[in-house]
Amino acid sequence: MTYYAPGQYDGQITSQGFDVSTQKKTPFFWLTVDISADGLETYSREVRMYLTDKTVDRTIERLRSIGFTGGSFKDLEPGGSCSLVGTIVTLECKHEDG
Repeated sequence: MTYYAPGQYDGQITSQGFDVSTQKKTPFFWLTVDISADGLETYSREVRMYLTDKTVDRTIERLRSIGFTGGSFKDLEPGGSCSLVGTIVTLECKHEDG
């Protein structure tokens, strides 16, 4: 696995979808983003945005900031009216202690 130094990286969204977490069965929206840290090799990373009562407003805010204009999460489903594929986004890499 490739590790990135802490910082911000630009990447391009290559796929999107919905799923549920394995353990808690929490629904989430995911994006696959291709990132090139060194300008040479590109690596894919998954970004998950959870859809709970406590997180849904923040998830909607994040989606709107990258171009989501739909009125419902159904717009993000395959065949929906809003595809984020091809969008360039800036992601931040942070390392956790431990």
